[in-house]
Amino acid sequence: MEISIKSTLNNIIFSHTCENNTIKKTIDEAINNNINLSNADLRGADLRGVDLSYYNLSNADLRGVDLRGVDLRGVDLSYSNLSYSNLRGVDLRGVDLRGVKIPLYCKWNITIINDKIIKIGCKEKTIDEWVNWFENSNEIFETDRDTEDFKRIKSCFYAAKAHIDEL
Repeated sequence: MEISIKSTLNNIIFSHTCENNTIKKTIDEAINNNINLSNADLRGADLRGVDLSYYNLSNADLRGVDLRGVDLRGVDLSYSNLSYSNLRGVDLRGVDLRGVKIPLYCKWNITIINDKIIKIGCKEKTIDEWVNWFENSNEIFETDRDTEDFKRIKSCFYAAKAHIDEL
């Protein structure tokens, strides 16, 4: 059975034929043959168990890809789309994530207004006010503090704060 890996522009990058072929076998074969998979369209592929360490997957379309337990150390994922991908247990040490689309679920939108103000949902506060609110307040807006949604909101706030701190 022949399986082809196409680019995001629908050109064939690599094809592999073997009995009982799978996308995993085809990708393994492409990697063994040092085929450049940057710009590959791998949407929805089950890549569990594929060794992608130190490989170039820049600009790849990885939407919905199952990467559970995959070692991605040193992989170039710059400008790739990882929307809806399963990243549970994935080792991302040393991965180039510049421009990668990794959606973080959060009940409320978090917007960086400027280097001092962040808006969460419809509430705007300074970074210091948000830190004080998350760490020292018992006030509840619309999400109970001991829920998973609250933990995600807090996590996304601190990610936005870290982004500002780095700039």
